Amino acid sequence: LPEHLDWADVVIFQGFVILRANDFDPGRALRVCDGAPDRRAARCYESIGHQLNGLFQRGDRWILDQCARGQPALAPHCAAGAALALDAMDWSGSRAAHLCAAAPAEWKETCYRSASSALVDLAPPERRALLCAAVEPAYIGTCRQAGELVTPSASQ
Repeated sequence: LPEHLDWADVVIFQGFVILRANDFDPGRALRVCDGAPDRRAARCYESIGHQLNGLFQRGDRWILDQCARGQPALAPHCAAGAALALDAMDWSGSRAAHLCAAAPAEWKETCYRSASSALVDLAPPERRALLCAAVEPAYIGTCRQAGELVTPSASQ
């Protein structure tokens, strides 16, 4: 890869290729991810969620319903990818936090972690702190840790 690209940046767009090859059918695309090599299925699900949200820009319920078409253990990663796309659209985390709040309980931690960690490169610490103060109380610690607002030893 060229020096300015990171493998994670390239992989996040692989979902577009998978979706296009499967007539933009999220269920079929997620089944392709299920066969991903080398324990990469979670990253593939993230990529599908990222692309679905970016391409279709529908409401939270729609994206969560599409993510639910995949394997239950991997579906949270699809929602996490959708949160990444929302962060890239508004740079505040508020839209991503709204998505995560609407997600099933077993998806929330993965979703909030993704939403907050993406903001490390997009928003100053003050903005990340505002986001984390506004999330569901059970996920404030996850948000603050992923958003690099606490040191690892202070979060334990």
